[in-house]
Amino acid sequence: MINLNIKVTLFLLLNLIAWSSTAQLRTAPELTLESPYNTIVAHLYYLQADTYQPDSSAKTLPPGLDSLEAIEIAIKIKQIFDGKGLYVRINTLPKENSYRDTLNKEHYYTPFPSEIPEIYVERIGGKWYYSPETVDLVPELHKKLYPLGSDFLVQLLPKKANAKLLGLHLWQHVGMLIITLLAIVTFWLLNWGLRWLLLLFKTNRANWQFLDKKQRRAIARFSSIALALWFAKMLTPAVQLPVRVNEFVNISIDIVMVLMIMMLGITLVNIFTHRIKPVTEVTESKMDEQLLPLVNRMIKIALIILAIFYILNLLNVNVTALIAGVSIGGLALALAAQDTVKNLIGSAMIFFDKPFQIDDYVIAGGHEGTIVEVGFRSTRIMQIDTSVIAMPNGTIDNKQINNRGVGESRMLNISIGVLYVTPPDLIETFIERLRALVQEHEMTKNDPSYVHLREFAASSINIMFRCYITVNSFPEELQIKEDLLFKIMRVAEEIGVEFAYPTTMVHLAKGSSSDEGK
Repeated sequence: MINLNIKVTLFLLLNLIAWSSTAQLRTAPELTLESPYNTIVAHLYYLQADTYQPDSSAKTLPPGLDSLEAIEIAIKIKQIFDGKGLYVRINTLPKENSYRDTLNKEHYYTPFPSEIPEIYVERIGGKWYYSPETVDLVPELHKKLYPLGSDFLVQLLPKKANAKLLGLHLWQHVGMLIITLLAIVTFWLLNWGLRWLLLLFKTNRANWQFLDKKQRRAIARFSSIALALWFAKMLTPAVQLPVRVNEFVNISIDIVMVLMIMMLGITLVNIFTHRIKPVTEVTESKMDEQLLPLVNRMIKIALIILAIFYILNLLNVNVTALIAGVSIGGLALALAAQDTVKNLIGSAMIFFDKPFQIDDYVIAGGHEGTIVEVGFRSTRIMQIDTSVIAMPNGTIDNKQINNRGVGESRMLNISIGVLYVTPPDLIETFIERLRALVQEHEMTKNDPSYVHLREFAASSINIMFRCYITVNSFPEELQIKEDLLFKIMRVAEEIGVEFAYPTTMVHLAKGSSSDEGK
């Protein structure tokens, strides 16, 4: 922080000579008040150091004001512009006498509608003046910007402080030094105070235990820098720097503040992710664990993009036109990279629709295996041979997916064939024992279950055996099915039932025509 302030101060000192002589205006037209251009240009022109005629500048205020009051208001308006670093670009001022505001369609013009909409000019009796509302509000606006008065530093320091050095008065140099020192002290006090406060919360409150030393320091540092810079920005108008210098200082401070707020936001996102991670680990859906880092990354990207657009806006870049250009470019890029866009949309659909989750055993697109990762572009499946295949999300989203990893139960549906020579009573006993097996097994559901004599096939008498197994994973399903099949084999062996297999029997008839000829 100290190095940053020293560098900024040195940079300002090196540029003061070049900028301090730069006035808002170099020439002014005749004082006709025929347009917003003429009124604003005349007002500022006659308050410059080398063309100082405050009585002429005061003529841009509405008629009827006391001359001294008008001069005071005119000076305060310029001091507000200079203190806020608002540089009037005269080439943008309207020169039409009949100019109307684009929003309310009245004869108004506001030089800085976003920063100070209270200060504007309006047409009165065919001429353009600063509005009566502006005259009423200027004292309050000036007091907010200069709470101790615009000349309190001059009065504080000896008369020799009015001497100039490097294009600035000595009192201005002293003022900048004081502000820099105050900003440094403010930073150290806030940094220490916030770290102590966060440590106090961590010690006394269980829900703050996730804040480690590094995270506390990051929060305190970024917050303290932003607040110290804001404090310095509030004090800067009192130094009454040239408007271009003030503009540079304000923009520089705002940019650094935006960066610090962005870094603070990223730090808080990391802390939130770290805090919420244990919660996702205990939920039933394992997709939460995969979704969390993706959401973390997306929020960080959004914060960075917002910071970039805000900084561009501070630098007077037409953000609206830039966004329009980015949109057109994005459309062209999307057309050129349809597969990538398709995969991104597919990944979004997978996360929202949740056809599967991590560790589910699926059959999709001719591939079979366990889901190990779901990313922005592809889903990774570990196949039976332990090889990992990456399937594009745009493809897998359009495939029929057989998820063997969801549901509370699995079905065992087999056909048991016995020999035709098996007695009916024995078959009936075998069916009853199979039904008892379903009822007694701890991992099967009795309802619904179907064990019945089904059909007389070509080489066997078939028994339908269908029941549901209360498992929710593919490995458990295989184990329970194996156990049931072994039990079926043991029941058949115990009561003497033999399983059929495809056979062909050939019967030769006696007394055929070939035998009679012999």
